[in-house]
Amino acid sequence: MSALVAAVLSAALTLPAPAATAVPADPAVSAREAYNAGRYAEAAAGFLAAVQASPRDAEHYRALARARVWAKDAAGAVVAYRYYLELSADATDREKIQAELDNALKQCNPAPPPGPPVAGARLMAQARERAAAGDAGAALDLAAQALAKGYFAPDLADTLQGLSAPLTAAFEAELARFFAPDARADATAVQRLVDAFGGVERLRPLTALEASAAGGARGLAALLGGRPEEAVTHLVPVAPSDPRLRVALALALLRLGRADEAASGLASLNSEDRTVSFLLGLARGSAGLDPVAPLRRALDL
Repeated sequence: MSALVAAVLSAALTLPAPAATAVPADPAVSAREAYNAGRYAEAAAGFLAAVQASPRDAEHYRALARARVWAKDAAGAVVAYRYYLELSADATDREKIQAELDNALKQCNPAPPPGPPVAGARLMAQARERAAAGDAGAALDLAAQALAKGYFAPDLADTLQGLSAPLTAAFEAELARFFAPDARADATAVQRLVDAFGGVERLRPLTALEASAAGGARGLAALLGGRPEEAVTHLVPVAPSDPRLRVALALALLRLGRADEAASGLASLNSEDRTVSFLLGLARGSAGLDPVAPLRRALDL
């Protein structure tokens, strides 16, 4: 376990509390207020954000379309009207909305093609290509540009999930390298993952699986970068989900002089791994406890 062994041998305070997570505001609320006050461009921007956040909520498309009509953006309204009708096969107002769509079409020259807004669609297509080529970071950057250009579509959530799916697998590979006997975790690659997860967060909230991987990547990057206090901050919330992250947390705690906490966490693993046993012996010895039993396991005595 080359990277782990190196960390164990270099391991030598107060536990930082996890940062509080703010509940994001619903952009549709402020958009409705702006619409009712006659601020239609502001309302359209807010409803666009609502559509991008909840791309299968038909009512957001209808609200966006109407705000755009009043904001003199007939072409943009057409795109939103079409998606509302696509998502609302059983709606009671389909005839009324179709009439509004027809009126918006009369104001367009030419009419926008079917599908999402063209400028954003090109960027999103490039994002898919980069993701298929294995460059999730570039793919997410392109997706962010697409959203900034006003891209939206009912399958947006699935599209973004597809762009980010390789990140959790890539983190698993780096975590495995950290513990492998014949490999070393690549600090640069781990930091790229941290940056890429940050890109996902700028696009949408992380799933539970992604949040765990992102926290693990941030903690591992901090540990590899010699920032144990930061590593503890990121690892505490996610370490219970993976024994390897609990070992990484123990290493960070040891480097901070908190050997008793490191020993307690490692003992709870009941691991037969020789390097983990050695780390437990080191932690117990540093905490003034008897290190003999785990050290004997580590040395296979």
